[in-house]
Amino acid sequence: VPLDKYTKPISQVNLPYTSRAPPKTVKFVFLHQNGLLSSAYNILSQIEEFLPVKISQVLSLPLEQFNLLTNAKGQYLVDDLYGIAQDIKRNSWEDVVFLLTDVDITGLRDEHRLNYLFARTYLRENITVMSTYRFSSQNTSLFQTRVLKNAIHELGHIFKLGHCNNSGCVIQFSPDVE
Repeated sequence: VPLDKYTKPISQVNLPYTSRAPPKTVKFVFLHQNGLLSSAYNILSQIEEFLPVKISQVLSLPLEQFNLLTNAKGQYLVDDLYGIAQDIKRNSWEDVVFLLTDVDITGLRDEHRLNYLFARTYLRENITVMSTYRFSSQNTSLFQTRVLKNAIHELGHIFKLGHCNNSGCVIQFSPDVE
């Protein structure tokens, strides 16, 4: 059974990237419900090894300070989180705002459809909203690898990389973690 991009060691995943791309500054915003994103900061600091990015600032905000609604499944709408990221970006000098959360997110308002998202990147504004919710694992190393690879995947889109068909490519589309 072939391993997917989320379970392969990071050293075995290809990134179709050219080093000629100009570096981008990234502001990471942790929007947390359970405070379980502490290990995510350590993971995300590794991104600079894979992409021409410079992490300028990291904000940590409790989800409770925002008046957000959930659907019947307890999922947050990604567009609502995107609105928070837009507000942060308006007052930022960084090229990219990357909002990371530990809550389940969806792109649909229809509560009866089975739908979830790992992340969504809004290319026009250089904003990414990503959830660690579905990457959870008892294996800390596996969780960290999943978060790092998905963050690299989404930032790859910021660098205008589209999905690829190579199973070893971190930019390959994946509908599930396993």
